[in-house]
Amino acid sequence: MNESMNPRVSVLIPTYNQAFMLKDAIESVLSQTYCNLEIVVADDASTDNTHDVVASFDDPRIKYFINESNLGRVGNYHRALYEYATGEWVVNLDGDDYFIYPEFIKECVAALISNPGAILAFADQYQLNIGQEIDTSIVRARSGRIRVYDGTSFLFSMPRNPLRLQHLSTLYNRPVALSLDFYRADIISSDYESLFRMIIDKKIIHVDRIVGVWRKHGNNFSSQKDATQWVDNLDLYPSVASFARMTMARGKVFRIQAWLIRNFVHYARRIIVRAIVSRDPILILSVLSGICKKDRNLYILTILSPITLYSIVKKVLRSCFVYN
Repeated sequence: MNESMNPRVSVLIPTYNQAFMLKDAIESVLSQTYCNLEIVVADDASTDNTHDVVASFDDPRIKYFINESNLGRVGNYHRALYEYATGEWVVNLDGDDYFIYPEFIKECVAALISNPGAILAFADQYQLNIGQEIDTSIVRARSGRIRVYDGTSFLFSMPRNPLRLQHLSTLYNRPVALSLDFYRADIISSDYESLFRMIIDKKIIHVDRIVGVWRKHGNNFSSQKDATQWVDNLDLYPSVASFARMTMARGKVFRIQAWLIRNFVHYARRIIVRAIVSRDPILILSVLSGICKKDRNLYILTILSPITLYSIVKKVLRSCFVYN
């Protein structure tokens, strides 16, 4: 096998007590048509029957690792990437998610080989509540078009750009990731913090396909009503901005502060609205005070923004309608 044309891809499946969903994840990777891949199941000391689920598969591409103690979601990401994976390219598929497009990895690798210097290829995902079934016709509805972007320009287009570097649909270069201390931030969006730093002054590729399903359920970190986690996720933006100031081409540095303000305020607005809609006074006060402690000036900017008021009124009215 020509490794330059068929580089090894590591599909990381970090999991913790997700046995009832893990089978779908593993089967979806085994259905991928790409020939040179390994499946790295990183079990974060589960207490359910995760071991039995993995043992039910007889395929030499599956490598099963059990952490001696629970490292937490991000700690497990880090260990899987740095200690368990061996591929040149990596995609992270959490144990509760699954692929729906068998050609996903094959098309991404082909796009990367055709565009030397690109450090990641990404497609799109579909969000479903647990128990819902996917209509696979959405895959065929996409064009499969390949587009190459300048990573810095892509970063600066946020949050207005509808495209997202979703974890389960992004194939990224492992050596580059290792050099950047991937998964260093123990926050909800540790994946974004890592991927945003990776794309600065680099070439990236988008493949117009919906390739996987992100299952929404009560145990998702992003679904939990935890004011501390929500507010700490704001650290994503100054972390990326600080890295960008050190590494970005000189002519683009002046745009970093504007990016930081725009995205900080956008996310702060989202969690304020989310807290208000919850009708939980403690959660609301915790979010407001937490944002203020993070950055008083950006807190004031968020609160005084007409867009914030509009978003609150719109969301509250909609929730009242649904509630009633």
